[in-house]
Order: sequence, then C-alpha cells, then structure tokens
Amino acid sequence: MQSPRAVEAPVTGVLPWLVAAFALQRLVYHLVYLRDVPFAVATISDGRIYEQAAADLVAHPPLGSAPFYLQGLYAMQLAVPMAVGGLALALLVQLAIAGASWWLLHRALRAMFGARTAAWGLLLALAHPPLAFYENKFLSASLTVTCCIGVVAAMAWAERRGGPWPALAVGVALGLGVLARPNLLLAAPVLAIALLWRARAAGRWVRPLVGFAVGLAITLGAMAWRNAVVTGVPTFFPAHGGGTSFYIGNNAHANGVWNAAGLFSGDVARESEEYAGADRPGDPEEVAQMGDELYRRAWQEIGEDPLRWVGLLGRKAWLMLGNDELAQDFDVLGEREMIPWANRVAVQFGVLLGLAILGAAVWWRDREQRLRLFWVAGLGAATVAGNLAFFTSSQHRLPLAIPLVLLAATGVQRVGVFVRDRGALRTDRLVVGLAALAMIQAMWPRSKQREPSAVHYYNLALAFDHVGEPTTAAAALERALQRAPDQPLMLLERSILRRRAGDFEGAQADLDRILATPGIPAWVRDRAILEVESVAWVRDAAAP
Repeated sequence: MQSPRAVEAPVTGVLPWLVAAFALQRLVYHLVYLRDVPFAVATISDGRIYEQAAADLVAHPPLGSAPFYLQGLYAMQLAVPMAVGGLALALLVQLAIAGASWWLLHRALRAMFGARTAAWGLLLALAHPPLAFYENKFLSASLTVTCCIGVVAAMAWAERRGGPWPALAVGVALGLGVLARPNLLLAAPVLAIALLWRARAAGRWVRPLVGFAVGLAITLGAMAWRNAVVTGVPTFFPAHGGGTSFYIGNNAHANGVWNAAGLFSGDVARESEEYAGADRPGDPEEVAQMGDELYRRAWQEIGEDPLRWVGLLGRKAWLMLGNDELAQDFDVLGEREMIPWANRVAVQFGVLLGLAILGAAVWWRDREQRLRLFWVAGLGAATVAGNLAFFTSSQHRLPLAIPLVLLAATGVQRVGVFVRDRGALRTDRLVVGLAALAMIQAMWPRSKQREPSAVHYYNLALAFDHVGEPTTAAAALERALQRAPDQPLMLLERSILRRRAGDFEGAQADLDRILATPGIPAWVRDRAILEVESVAWVRDAAAP
C-alpha cells in the first residue's frame, strides 16, 4: 500500500481559501482581544504566579532569586519582553511564537505527507477553538503546544536525514515540552524507541539514541542547574512537585475537574498561604514539604476507598473526551460574552477525535506509517496520562490536539474517499462506526453551566481594577455577587472598591458579613480584619 505522501494531489480548489479565512479570523480575534479584554494586560491565578516569576527574573538576571512554583520555562518566555515593554509586549511575543508554530507544523506535515495533508492539518488546527483561546492567555498551555509541534518537526527531520543531530533536536524539543508540562516526560521512551527503530533499519542506531539522550539531558539539566543554584534543590519540576495538582485531582471529594479539596480558594497565587503547612510562600523547602504532604494525603484517601478512585478515573476520561471546554482559570462562556462572534464556526474536539480515528486506521494499514502512529500515539498518551493522574481541564487537554491534528489531516481526506467510493465505506464500517461514536458521545454535555460563572466576573473585576477602571470593575463584581451572594473573597473585593470610592458604610457592611460567616479560612479572616482597620483609618482621615 502506498504511503499518504505518495498519493498526494496538489492543493487546489476551496481548501487554500478556507485556510486563509480561518487564519484571518484568528488574527482578527487576537487583535480584538488585545484591544477590548483587560485580561490581555492583567494576570489572574496561574498567570499572576508566572508574572511574579518573570518579574523576579528581570529584577535578578539571569537566573532570578526565587523557586519556580509553576513551570519556569514559561516565566522565562515572559521575562525578556516584560523587561522591554511589559505584559502587553509579552503577549504579542507569545502570539508571534504561536504563529511561527503553525508555520512549523505546516512545514513538518508537508515534509511527511505532502502539501494537501499539510493544508488540511493547518486548517483543522486553525479551526479548533481552544488552540486560539489559550494563545491569548498568560498560561503555559500555548507554550506546551509549541513544544509538541517542535517534537513533530524534529521527528520529521529525523525521518528525512537520520543521524544524531535531528535526534538531538527531538530531545531538546521534548525537554522544552517537559519544562512546560512535566507529564510529557512520559513520551520520552516512545520517542527513543521510534528513533532507535528507524536508525536500526539504517544500521546506525547508537548515535541517534545518544543524540536524543544528550538533547533531553541538556535541556532538563539546564533547569535543574538553575534551581540548584537558586534554591539548592537540583530539580526541573515545579517547587511543589505536582503535589497540589495531584491532591486536587484525587482527594476524597474530587470530581474530575479543579475543586477546592477543602484547602484552596482557586487562586494559585495563594495556595501555599492557604495551606497551613506553608507559612512562608517563598520558602522552597516548605513548598516542597507541602507537595510531599499533599501526595501523602491523596494516596491515603485513595487507599481508603479505591473503588471511588477507579470511578473517578472513568469520570476524568469521560470529561476529557467531551466537547465541553472545562476551563480552569478563564471562562469560555465569559469570553464569548465579551467577543460574541469569535470561534462560532469551528471544529470541536469530538470531530477532531473522530477524524483522528479514521486517520489512525489509514496509518495502521501502511507499514511505513506504523512507526509514526506509534510515536504520535505516545505523544498523545502522555497528555492523556496527565489528565487522568491529576485532573482534566481544557488547558491540560490542549496538547492532545497536536497528535489528533496529525491523524485527522489524513482522516478528513479518508472521508472524501468514502463520498466517492461506497465500497470503501463498507470495508471500513467498523472504523467509521468507532469514529461516529467518538463524535456523538462528545456532544453529550459534561457541564450544566450555560452562562458565565461568578468567578469569571470576579476575575474580570480584578482585571478592570488593575487597568484603572474601578466603575467597570464594580459593575462586574455586582454580577459576580448576584451568582454567589455570600462568597467571602468577592465581598472582600467589593469592600475594597467601596472604601476607595468613599462608601465606608457599604465597605464595613461587607466586612461584617465576611466576619459573621462561619468556617471561613483563617487567611480570609485575617485579610478582612486588616481591611476593617483600613476602612476605619481612611474614614477618620476623610472626616472634617
């Protein structure tokens, strides 16, 4: 059977116009976001941690002075443009990197399969909304996608040339991916085996394997060296070692997505403060101890009810395979309210998954393509494993889109074959049935949420306040409190806005409600007490 590359037809007809249309839509979407959405210049949750880490790198170049609570590579990406032009320039650089990534993906697909498959792959990527959504956000998700594309491009180079240098590039690209999303380390054995198998056929298998190992070691070793110099701990993992995410995903009350786990508010910037065992958030030893303790708690609660945990794994898989975008830090419905026209014509996750199943069947029948299927599946399995081991969310699932796009680019052309040849459809009826099942099950709603959440409006209020629009911030906060009237953090933020506006009675009323609420975390109560003192001081200062 001929490989897909051998039967490629030139790119003609409507396909180039569709690619251009979706590329233009994405460009306009990014420009409107930069102009209209305050999140473009104000960080929240994970983004605040990354901004603080980048600011530390700028203040103490080149290594910084503090441990990386989250993935340090993304903070490094932010640091240089932040030093020159602040967050706005950092986001523009991020968008430029994303644009270069899609060009690189197109080149890699063209090298492996030809122009037509490359065009379909680029179209599917441009039409998949989460990829555009996370390019705008101060999160490591888009960087992880870029690193996955780097792995694909390096593997395509290794297929063309072989030898140690392309393998070195694969190791470096995967190492960067691990620094952006640590669970991608699980793909290392699969990529090593693929390189070894291809090199073995050429009779020179040692040098490529050494090249891959050296590339991976150099990349991860550089981060471990930095952390050893700064914190005394030679690790390339985040300071807490993933303990918080593991506990959030596997505690006794876990539901498959992010949850408070009885410890956290959802603001990652305050996790170590909220957890009673870490009194000094910047102390790497205490943060590491916090991570270890949360791992211990999680395994203890898993051991107390293993059947619950098995069911939880099934729920994570069910959530991960749906069309619903279960965003953790940013609200998809909230953004749709701000940019109503964006991403309305789109390829949903279920469609991508179904087309990928068709493409995988085509690759499996071609002996030349089976090795590709092996390493592409390994790259996707590393992302799946992360979602199952921790908790699933739109950004955690996002890197899976790259392996799916590679397969779906072949799958969509297989659909064209079925349209022209009913006999082929009958021959592939089992695969077609699996693909259809994947698409249909994905349409089943995973979430009951049909409007923006209270947390979205709360974050929006913080962002508007950050850019100097307190009136708009107050309006967003009122919408948040309509949905969660007794949420103490939202009441605290409203009391601060009211105090700044001179509404001392309203500010004090919010603080009284917070302090009268039973069972609020100690750190929230402490902040409320400090705000009571601030209200009293400002009121006295304003008195005639």
